[in-house]
Amino acid sequence: WPESIYAVTSRWKSSNAENRIRTCGIESSITPIDNDNNNNNNKLLGNKRKNNNRKEINMSLSRKSEEFSSDDIVLDSKIVSFFEDYEFLINYLRNDLNLDVIKVIKIYRATEDGDQADIFHSLCDNNTNIIVLIKTKESMKFGGFTSRGFNSNDVDIVDNSAFVFSIDKKEIYPVKHDENAISCFRNIGPSFTQIISIPDRFLSSHCQTFLKDLNYLTKEDYQLNNGNKYFKIVELEVFELLIND
Repeated sequence: WPESIYAVTSRWKSSNAENRIRTCGIESSITPIDNDNNNNNNKLLGNKRKNNNRKEINMSLSRKSEEFSSDDIVLDSKIVSFFEDYEFLINYLRNDLNLDVIKVIKIYRATEDGDQADIFHSLCDNNTNIIVLIKTKESMKFGGFTSRGFNSNDVDIVDNSAFVFSIDKKEIYPVKHDENAISCFRNIGPSFTQIISIPDRFLSSHCQTFLKDLNYLTKEDYQLNNGNKYFKIVELEVFELLIND
């Protein structure tokens, strides 16, 4: 009877004293492994990788803004999909406001976190360098930026770095100097004074834009919303910018 696989395998192992294997006509040698030396090499390789990671982190934080590409600034957004949609915002922040943006973090999304004002404030209050993105039922996309962020102190605040913008038109409208820029009231959403008003229950309420050239340098009435005063929100997102000091 033919030998069992186990018997053949055992006999092959005992007769293969020179540790040589012939496979498909190619002959190769098996050399003993120095475990001590291999462990030392692995440790050295691990330490090298850790050091390289530290160098990469330090380099990324010290790079100039012009060295960042589209891959560096990624928005976890359901409103904009491509870097080209918001590249003009990043360029304005870097070149006009001298804010070296290195990362954008989503901190709120209305359809996931809830559209109540108190939820928005609990997640977003007292964060700085904030971008708000809005998509309307008519698929208009616009929003605003504040360097000071929102709070629940029931006041309007001045922020000379604030601006609103149109994603559709790729246009930016800065706040007028020393005018109230941000409406920080506990019973409303992320509102920009006399330009974007977001009442409680964002997804079911009638929100509104305003006439031209009030607190912000718009050139047409209701410019953000294609000439329409009122709008309904289908999505609202808030992002915090990390800035390289």
